[in-house]
Amino acid sequence: MSTWHSNPNKIILFDNGAYEIKHSTVNSTSFNKFQNAKFFEKSSSSSLTSSAPFFIKDIKKNFPLENISNLSRNYLRPLSRGLLNDIDLQLDIWEKIFNIYYSMEHGDETFKENCLIFSHTPFAPDEIIEGFFEIIFEYFNFDACFKTIPHVFTSIYNKNINNNNNIVQLIVDSGFSSTTIVPIFENFPIFNAIKRVEIGGKLLTNFLKESLINITDIDIRKEFYLINLMKEENCFISKNFLKDMNLSKIPINNNNIIENNIITNSIFTKRFILPEFRKNIEKNNKKIDKFSILINNLRFVVPEIIFNPNMIGIEEGGIQEGIIQSINECHEDYKNLLFQNIICNGGNSKFDNFKERLSFELNNCIDHDFVKNVKVDCVGKNDENVVEGMKIFGKNIDFLKDVAITKKEYDDIGFNIVWKSCY
Repeated sequence: MSTWHSNPNKIILFDNGAYEIKHSTVNSTSFNKFQNAKFFEKSSSSSLTSSAPFFIKDIKKNFPLENISNLSRNYLRPLSRGLLNDIDLQLDIWEKIFNIYYSMEHGDETFKENCLIFSHTPFAPDEIIEGFFEIIFEYFNFDACFKTIPHVFTSIYNKNINNNNNIVQLIVDSGFSSTTIVPIFENFPIFNAIKRVEIGGKLLTNFLKESLINITDIDIRKEFYLINLMKEENCFISKNFLKDMNLSKIPINNNNIIENNIITNSIFTKRFILPEFRKNIEKNNKKIDKFSILINNLRFVVPEIIFNPNMIGIEEGGIQEGIIQSINECHEDYKNLLFQNIICNGGNSKFDNFKERLSFELNNCIDHDFVKNVKVDCVGKNDENVVEGMKIFGKNIDFLKDVAITKKEYDDIGFNIVWKSCY
């Protein structure tokens, strides 16, 4: 009998996101973050391949913000649009995590008594799932693994913390690459009703960056992480977009000062001070104009893309339309329940007013003769929901033993064994 059958600490949890990986063990009271990317510090040569690679754990906790501008020059990600496209790079990142957190040494059999629970993108092609299993069983030699989409674990976590016994939930995961909408019936995804909206945090950050290029003297063309930080610190979702657009053009008082075509004293105007200058400005009371980026209505224009992607030329409905399409694919008996149990997850759901605006948009779209009411909720702290759901799932070891795929099964049957799991 493998050790993980009796020791939950031998069950490792991986929420393998496109932006960052959240990981832990079943009995741990916390979880860790690790950037799902490899960074390159430029050497004397201009060639990317000659640069020295390095990894970062959690940017906000383990990396000084004053150095954030150095991150954006060169970096590579193993996932593109949520799908694995560089298995060797993903292997490098996983190996780094295992070395730092789980005392793994290359070439040994550290994980021969361990089980791995990991999440992947809905409708990932067989070739991608096969790539993950090659890493898990052929390189790291795990004794067993269980895979499913992250929405299942968010559903489990929501039921646990809210004592929610509803048989159906609609999980809306708006993350780095896209927004995926998954109806869940008794912890099982309804696959034919899953919808994907090509709106994610990466698109929003890139739009903000392109919008700022012509209104700031600071060179931000390659500063993805800097602009991403700016988005997270300053952006919010407007409850009334047209009203706020008009308000953003009105100065608070008669002292109407224009800087780079932006009203400096609108109620929405804020200055984003570059992290490397924040301490010095506070200490020396330096003039901040040269070390900051002025932002006004972009604070709410950027997140507006989530609901109105056609405003930047994307011919697709917003997430509210994706939700309605998903629910309409489900059985008539569950449609009302799904509208009343919408659970939001992912980095974009952290924007202020997200659930209020989504509820407003849905109420404007639905037939109230059929749907009694819409209830939208954001569970927990959003970035930990999947891992916490994994912990709850992993504690049911008897069930996990039934659904997990073992290395022996993989060696005997091959890749076809992945369909043992109906998740």
